[in-house]
Amino acid sequence: MEAAGTGPKHEGPTEAERDTKRRFRPFRIILTAAAGLFFLAAAGLVLLRFGVFDRLLLAEASRRLEAATGLRLEAKSVEIDPFRLSLSLEAPVARAVPGGDSILREFTADEAYLDVPWSLLFGGGLRFQKVRIVRPAVTL
Repeated sequence: MEAAGTGPKHEGPTEAERDTKRRFRPFRIILTAAAGLFFLAAAGLVLLRFGVFDRLLLAEASRRLEAATGLRLEAKSVEIDPFRLSLSLEAPVARAVPGGDSILREFTADEAYLDVPWSLLFGGGLRFQKVRIVRPAVTL
């Protein structure tokens, strides 16, 4: 009888086992990368749907609008639809920046719906494809 713990010696994986591991390594790398991208996309969409980026987006839109026209944008709430690339603003207000030379002093509405092009996501100019405004009011 042999002493405890002195079973047959194992010398590591055989040549066939090593070949199998080498053959499936690229698939594991591709599968891991695809799972990581899927997780990032899903997490981004969940955060987007819960409104985490709404105020950040409104601040960026206000900054761009102010740089282009001299108007500052505010809204009661912002809803983003990432699948249609559309924004819905509740009670939007665009006011002239003090000291600016804008003819328009204030623009208000009950709601505004904006469809934006894909180029805006990649740093393109501030443009809208479709705009729908509910009960607009302008102060000159």
